[in-house]
Amino acid sequence: MSYVEKKGDCWLWKGATDCKGYSIFYYKGKAQFGHRVSLLLFNKDEHFKLTPGKIVCHSCKNKNCVNPGHLREDTLQSNSKDKHMDGTAQTGDKCHFSKLNWNQISEIRSSNLKIPEVARKYQVSEQAIRRILQGKSWISQPEIQPLPNLQLSFLQLHLYAF
Repeated sequence: MSYVEKKGDCWLWKGATDCKGYSIFYYKGKAQFGHRVSLLLFNKDEHFKLTPGKIVCHSCKNKNCVNPGHLREDTLQSNSKDKHMDGTAQTGDKCHFSKLNWNQISEIRSSNLKIPEVARKYQVSEQAIRRILQGKSWISQPEIQPLPNLQLSFLQLHLYAF
């Protein structure tokens, strides 16, 4: 059985994944991320080693891809910046362990209740509520696309009504 499915340019891992969806399997006796092992195994230089302090990043933005041509070493800071710029960062309600969503964040920010009451209502810590209110977490809500301009003339409205 093959654990890789070639889909377009990506090589999608079909085996086990971690809670965030990254490929994972045992290599040399311990659990490893598939994209890290792929970069090691397919590198042309037999003495290639991953640089300490660097991580393996996906240029295709597909965290389940193990195509070594889509992988590169970079810093965690640079990878985080890339994720935020291309919309693949696991923040807000896209985060796998988030207890809140953007509607609740809006309710929290407009609430007149005291912080302990809000924390109990949403079953989160008081510190989480403080961070939301101080703008330290749940900072930027994804943009909501505006509806197309639906300005209709009186005649058009009259025609739609009948």
